This record gives sequence, C-alpha cells and structure tokens, in this order.
Amino acid sequence: MDVRFIKAEFEEQITAVSELAVEIWNEYYTPIIGGDSVRYMNDKFQSVDAMTAQLEEGYVYYQVFIDGVLEGYFAYQVREDVLFLSKIYLSKGSRTKGVGKLIIHYLIE
Repeated sequence: MDVRFIKAEFEEQITAVSELAVEIWNEYYTPIIGGDSVRYMNDKFQSVDAMTAQLEEGYVYYQVFIDGVLEGYFAYQVREDVLFLSKIYLSKGSRTKGVGKLIIHYLIE
C-alpha cells in the first residue's frame, strides 16, 4: 500500500477535498445525525469557502492518497506551542488499514 500526503494549497485540491468530505460525511454521519445536520456541517466546515477561510486563518490541509487515489484528508493549525489537529477523515474502504496511525506519526515528526 503506497500512502502519500500532499499539501492542499490550490483551489482544485481544496475542491477535491471538499467533494470527498461530502462523500465521507454522508456515508458515515447521516445514519447518526441525519441528512440535514450533515449538510449543515458540510456547508459550515467542509465547503470550499469554509476551507479557504480556514487556510487564511493558518490551517494546513493535506490530501491522503492511497495507491494513487484520493482517499482522505487531514488538517491542522499551529497554535503557539501546540498543534491543533482539526480533521482526519478517510473513505470507508481506507479505514482500519493503519493510515490514521501514519498520519499521526507524520504530524509528530
């Protein structure tokens, strides 16, 4: 399994992350909190506009590619002497494969 983390800096990268976020959130959270709440959360925190605003506030987004396919993303912000981990999301087929652990190790380094 080839896992790569690519910093999302360009509009097309943020758009791809936002589209993936909609897929992940609909799949995972709709049964838990319902479609209306998922749409609200996506619009408020996972939309292109929301992510662009977060980038302007110092957040850093990374795309997670597994075997060349965009399968997830994570975001963080450095705050004084701490790293605030804002998001780690992976598509359903990519969970339980140790990718989250790789992300955490990457962030620690």
